[in-house]
Amino acid sequence: VGGIAVNEAYLTCHFSCFVACSDGTSWGGSRRPARLDIQRWEMSAPFRLGYLVPEFPRQTHIFFWRECEELRKLAIEPVFLSTRRPPPSACPHAFRDRAAAATHYVFPPSASSILSLLLRPLGALRVLRFWIGLRASVRDRLRFLGLIVCAAHLAAYCRRRGVTHIHVHSCGQAALLAAFTQRLGGPSYSLTLHNALEDLGPHQREKWRSARFAITVTQRLLEEVRGEIGTDLPPTVVASMGVDLQAFRRQTLYSPLVSGQPLRLFACGRLHPGKRHDILIRATAILRSEGLDARLVIAGEDSDSGTGQFRRDLEELATKWNVADFVQ
Repeated sequence: VGGIAVNEAYLTCHFSCFVACSDGTSWGGSRRPARLDIQRWEMSAPFRLGYLVPEFPRQTHIFFWRECEELRKLAIEPVFLSTRRPPPSACPHAFRDRAAAATHYVFPPSASSILSLLLRPLGALRVLRFWIGLRASVRDRLRFLGLIVCAAHLAAYCRRRGVTHIHVHSCGQAALLAAFTQRLGGPSYSLTLHNALEDLGPHQREKWRSARFAITVTQRLLEEVRGEIGTDLPPTVVASMGVDLQAFRRQTLYSPLVSGQPLRLFACGRLHPGKRHDILIRATAILRSEGLDARLVIAGEDSDSGTGQFRRDLEELATKWNVADFVQ
């Protein structure tokens, strides 16, 4: 249910982190505060916040859409940004078309992006110096040159829209895009880490070093980045993704398990190896081997709408462990 809605504490933390970190130069600045002042801030006019999600919208992106609905209540106007447009089949949700129409994609960049690099030589020199300092293969360096052109496109778009800060919901290549954009004289940026760093590619120190602040969704991830990023870590806090407790309320009182009745297990989430549904299926088999009438229901689908390999793998596991009749 983590992808359904968002709690107020998470949103307040996101916004107040930005306000606490935004004193000083907003275009290409690197000043950082000594601490984060987590509190509610009121604004007289909507603040335009660049909101960058890679390949938005996709199946798991309903949380971001809900978050932006709440941000508007805090006088923040999200300006949706993304790397490239995903195929329509990637997002089965009703908000898909509205989200895609509201999003500006930086790839492919406009032809004028190269011209904007030439017209801003100081920014071009800063980004080339940063590019030279990246340890990468020749192939990756060439790919990064293309990313710099996309960054020029993004910087120009943000200037036109009055966006002075971008929050990046990724620490993968989108974070590198934001770092390039900042060095070109574009907006400052911040990061949210949703997954382990090892899944998000190289150059993590370079991505984190210039961020105004960062957020991790778990304490474990915070401990990981403290160890991996070290002294290059910007001000970072934990803000767990949550649900709207006003929307998710029980209609009946909870009833504990009664001996002799089925033990009903329920899991809600997309079918993906990282969700570890295989452990739940194995646990169901263990419980049944111990004499409990355990039954598992999984509410979710894989990215191929039920025809993906991972779904078939789970079905084979249920058969292997003799619980195919008790796993739905």
